[in-house]
Amino acid sequence: MIAPVARVANVLVLSLAAAAPAQAARVCDLPATLALAAEERPLLDGGGGGLIVGGAPAPGSGLRVGDVVRQANGRRIAVCADLEAVAAEALARGLLVLVAAERDGALVTAALGAPEAASASAEAASAPPPASAPDAGGGRAAPSARAPMATPRATPPPAPEAELPARGEASPELAAKAVAAAALLGTVDEAARLAVPLAAYERRLTEASNALAALSIEGEGGAAVRGAIAEAVGYHETARDIRRYKAAELAHARVDHRGAGALSLPYFSDSEVPRWMERYPFLGESLQHAPRTTHMLLPGEMAGRWNPDQAVELLWERARRAAARLAAWGGGR
Repeated sequence: MIAPVARVANVLVLSLAAAAPAQAARVCDLPATLALAAEERPLLDGGGGGLIVGGAPAPGSGLRVGDVVRQANGRRIAVCADLEAVAAEALARGLLVLVAAERDGALVTAALGAPEAASASAEAASAPPPASAPDAGGGRAAPSARAPMATPRATPPPAPEAELPARGEASPELAAKAVAAAALLGTVDEAARLAVPLAAYERRLTEASNALAALSIEGEGGAAVRGAIAEAVGYHETARDIRRYKAAELAHARVDHRGAGALSLPYFSDSEVPRWMERYPFLGESLQHAPRTTHMLLPGEMAGRWNPDQAVELLWERARRAAARLAAWGGGR
């Protein structure tokens, strides 16, 4: 009886060995721009297979090794093929990949593949240190001075208000997409409040931008409608950039974001502030005084001051007007 038992045992061992490769983790073939490593593995929660975040996720993405990817761009993700298809489509259309992953029973979200993230990090690393801001006690630090840059960056021309075509010339499909676009812009406006955390506002803007791109507005008059959408999105993107700028300045100076010092920040002529003002001249209302040349010890520049919160509110008001204009045009009003 020993020999048959041994043969059965050998068969079981060989069967398990043959099955082992099928259970091995498969690494998903994802674009490098996603900066995400994911592996297809069996899950222990009774849910079958799943994708596990592995390697080192992109810095600042919010993902961690071991997170379980559940959705991407609104689609359920269970195997590598699911995520690979979403990533390929997003890459072809120049969109972000919005990932929802599970961690300890809670969902975390991340926007991957944003080209601006890398450029923003590089710009921050090469930027000169910001001027001194008010101290935490409410007193104002002495004005800062520095030598002007030898080669200032180019400033984009002022952004004109988009002109929509005559309503009677538009197709019903184009009008319907204009109304849908206005509704999506309205979802961003819901988060356009200084009390709303910057991360939540950025997430809402990213989601709306992806959905707007998915509308695929083409045909006669489509370029004008896309221009109107780009105008509104541009206001929101600049508001986002200003909020990032403010957060970085206050963090560097260790100033409480809720304090009075947050309402007045220094800036130099080679910073982003003058470029924002030239692109959107109405932001001039937020300026308190401009930088000026100084000859103390060595020639340089004294910092100007501005109110970033006021600038953001002005941009949000313009975005609301642009969205309302688009909705009224699409609705034939």
